[in-house]
Amino acid sequence: MKQDNERDIIQILSAILDIDQNLTGIDYLKEFIKNIAINLDVKYALIGHPIDAQLTQIQTDVVWAGDDYVDNFMYQLKDTPCELVLTGDRVCIHDNVLVDFPDDKLLQDMGIEAYVGAPVIAKTASGVSSILVLLDIKPMENKNFFTSITDFLALRASAEITQNYIEQNLLEQVSARTKELEKAKEEIELLNVNLEKRVHEEIEKNNEKQLIIAEQSKMASMGEMIENIAHQWRQPLSIISTVSTGVKFKNEMKVLQPDDIESSMDTIYSSVQHLSQTIDDFRNFFKKDKKKCLFFLKDTFEKTFALVDSQIKSADLEVIKNIENVSLLELEQELIQVFMNIIHNSVDELVKKEQGVKLIMIDAIVTDDNVEIYIKDNAGGIQKDMINEVFDSHFTTKQDSNGTGIGLYMSKMIIEEHMHGTIEASNVEFVYDDNAYVGAEFKICLPQLGK
Repeated sequence: MKQDNERDIIQILSAILDIDQNLTGIDYLKEFIKNIAINLDVKYALIGHPIDAQLTQIQTDVVWAGDDYVDNFMYQLKDTPCELVLTGDRVCIHDNVLVDFPDDKLLQDMGIEAYVGAPVIAKTASGVSSILVLLDIKPMENKNFFTSITDFLALRASAEITQNYIEQNLLEQVSARTKELEKAKEEIELLNVNLEKRVHEEIEKNNEKQLIIAEQSKMASMGEMIENIAHQWRQPLSIISTVSTGVKFKNEMKVLQPDDIESSMDTIYSSVQHLSQTIDDFRNFFKKDKKKCLFFLKDTFEKTFALVDSQIKSADLEVIKNIENVSLLELEQELIQVFMNIIHNSVDELVKKEQGVKLIMIDAIVTDDNVEIYIKDNAGGIQKDMINEVFDSHFTTKQDSNGTGIGLYMSKMIIEEHMHGTIEASNVEFVYDDNAYVGAEFKICLPQLGK
């Protein structure tokens, strides 16, 4: 194993953690294990987990051997260094494995001289720890170096496994709710068989169908919201993990300063506030409050962008807002849903475009009788043969991405039936920063307060 006194430890860690942040789960761990083996100059690196509470065997999840990944395998734990790691030792290091563990047939056959292992404590459904192991056919020279760095890397692996568990749990919840909706849809279809018997039954059941469509729209928004939350949480969770493990590492290296502690705690507090605000935004959006309330349009748009901020940033979009601070007495949460549906459509279209400037422009002006809201983009506009159908139920241009077409249909229902306003779509040409653009524009007219 390589004792690297020439390179700074921080540079080694930076090289190991230089991983595409879009990777998650097993894809992230594969890059993580490969980087460890290459940058620490060890022949083998692996991560695995016990298959039972009695700790009789481990199943590997990722294995790097020499210069490539190899197939995963089962490993008997009795009388092995891995057994010591999972039953008490924080970091287990041996550089005379052939003598210390004569009954470990696998390590004997591989000719392993040096072993470093550390437990990976992570929040998973079973609560069972994983284990990070480094192996080499030559002895190590600096045990303190490998003890500290392996402990740090195990903590980083723990953060990724825990985060992946949280994301998988959110996805499972979305899947469960989707199945409930599919079951509800089947039940509605069975009820529709008898709709022709009576006119009043047809009206009642049609109303039930509308409620289901509204719920489907809400669930579709919820799925996008959960994706946004997972995306917005990734950075603060990563910051908290990196800062906390960095403090621990500095403390072990005897270089921790009081200023480091204060700065790290400030960073962690700021990240926690960001997580808390995301949850508050999510909870407010799904409040089942159908009472009209007095609100300012500027505040409503700010609430909307708090919910779609991650999508805007990921797509590298520029949002230009020119909004008069007018007050409305309406259903604010439903208006936010309308704004989100329109903005999501713009984002989806702009993401497909390979162009340097991607714009979403919002204007809100007050006329004698109405508040007029214009939301447009520069994604090229809607196809001419489709523009008159965009508000139809189940109309969608997203066949390849499982679009439902419910969003704009529900938006029209909310604006016209719930708020007594109007909504229309058109293609427009406009100029911004001396450049001409073409895009779709949605115009919403709402009655002014007291009109």
